[in-house]
Amino acid sequence: MIRRPPRSTLSSSSAASDVYKRQVSTQSTGVLIRAMSIEELEAKQVAQGLKVRELKEGGGDAAAVKTEVDKLLELKTEFKAAVEAAIAASTDEAEKSALQAKLPKESSKGKKKKKAPPAPVEKTPEQIAKEAAKVAEKEAKKAARKAGKSAAKEGAAPEVPAGPPKQAPAAKAAPQQAATKSGKPKAYVSTTSHFSSAIRIAAGIAGVDVVASAAPASHGAPLPAAASIEVDGKVLAGNSTTLAYCAGESDELRARDPVEHAQVQQWLSFCNMSLSSAPAKPCEAHKLLDASLLLRTFLAGEHLSAADISVFAAVHPMMAAASPAVRQQHLNLNRWFEHVQHCLAQKELAAVSPIAPDNVGPPGSAKTPANNKTAPAQDNNDKKTDKKAAKKAEKDAQKAAKKKAPKAAPAADLPAISRLDIRVGKCVKAEMHPESEKLFVETIDLGDAEGPRQILSGLGGLVPLEAMQGRMVVCICNLKTAKLAGMDSHGMVLCASLEPEGGDKICEPVAPPQGAKVGEQITFDGFESVPDKVLKKSKVWTECAVDMKTNAEGVACWKDLPYKTSAGVCTITNKTALVGVPIK
Repeated sequence: MIRRPPRSTLSSSSAASDVYKRQVSTQSTGVLIRAMSIEELEAKQVAQGLKVRELKEGGGDAAAVKTEVDKLLELKTEFKAAVEAAIAASTDEAEKSALQAKLPKESSKGKKKKKAPPAPVEKTPEQIAKEAAKVAEKEAKKAARKAGKSAAKEGAAPEVPAGPPKQAPAAKAAPQQAATKSGKPKAYVSTTSHFSSAIRIAAGIAGVDVVASAAPASHGAPLPAAASIEVDGKVLAGNSTTLAYCAGESDELRARDPVEHAQVQQWLSFCNMSLSSAPAKPCEAHKLLDASLLLRTFLAGEHLSAADISVFAAVHPMMAAASPAVRQQHLNLNRWFEHVQHCLAQKELAAVSPIAPDNVGPPGSAKTPANNKTAPAQDNNDKKTDKKAAKKAEKDAQKAAKKKAPKAAPAADLPAISRLDIRVGKCVKAEMHPESEKLFVETIDLGDAEGPRQILSGLGGLVPLEAMQGRMVVCICNLKTAKLAGMDSHGMVLCASLEPEGGDKICEPVAPPQGAKVGEQITFDGFESVPDKVLKKSKVWTECAVDMKTNAEGVACWKDLPYKTSAGVCTITNKTALVGVPIK
């Protein structure tokens, strides 16, 4: 018995009905059999798909799932082949469309859609003409190059193809003096002001050529009376501008960061406003400058800059004309001036002689101007006789005192700590060593009758130079004179020091308590201080240094005995990193 296929697979039109009837009557093509098999395959395929899903969701065995999936794939293949065969055998378009809808759709995953090529844009006649002209120009250039090469080989001049004549450029108005586009900058200085001297000094350090004539026309602000700098054919006018550029060309003078740059500009403004006339007599500006230099070695940062050179040239007339007494009234300015003069070693300005050592000294020293007034010469014979008699009486008294006084114990029998001369001092002045970045050259008042002494300390990069100016310190005073980087050092500043592995060194000078007197001896409970005049052997200090440390409270100690003064004990301020560390 032949079953009729469902109406969904056949067309409802009369033509489809005729085809169906013909197929039933003749059964010549077997379409009905295929249609039936298609329905059965479709049903089996759906049932198999549900079975595979139930196995997967129910956590079935992987092998069983694979077997059922393979069956599903076989059914799909058979179903597809049956549908394609039915489509090929059918002559009814409606039936073909119905069967075609049963075919599985191909996945578009991984397939890239090709973009349709853009529609060609029609070109205007003008565009076509321009393109043709460009092609012709290229061909003409190629032909000219070939002709030039062949002519060069034959020794003849190449023929240049004729073309439209080029218009000559319009002539420019010539400036007062033509600026040359040379690679090396030039500074034009035609005046004799202090700014001109500063520019010549800075240009000499930076290697900038100086031209003693008026500058060409400026490409910047119109400042005809000022100095100018020419760079790559461009001329920029201005005294400060020229000086700043010359300083910027030198690694030694160049500002290290924006803060230093701002400080330099500040001091250049001070020069313009307060020292523009470079007065030869002391004025209020010099007093302000002296006060500002109390804790400064250089005006901007820790090195020479355009600010130092400008102010140096501005105060040079006053310092050259001032008497020692006037310069003593400006001690900070005088110290800075002599230091900058030494660092510059310039020949532009005449060297100013430093103040004689006998005429200057820090407060409290034996040789200050107030204490250095010499009495008029005594030519009276009677007075000379009185002096001789007084000296003889003094010597006799000293001999009598020596006879009565008990003999001191030999130095070898004293504890090493008793032989050290450790005193409170005040750093009157501190400067960088001219040949070493790690050394400070310090002038320290230790109460000596001869005045302050020079001590060198390796504190560069560890303690700010400004922090050493006027600082109270603790020093060993009876070490043998040592020569460091070519300079004598008459003592040692004691510091708490930490050198962690892989970290930066931390160092801080030991500080006496507030109220301690300059020159006061440091003592240790239970040990009398009987210092040698000069320690001939360093082992005395080496033996004591082993037990020199800070305690848990940041107090400087020797064998847990604090450094004592009349005002209290000596300490350090960094009680976070420098507790329990050596003092050396």
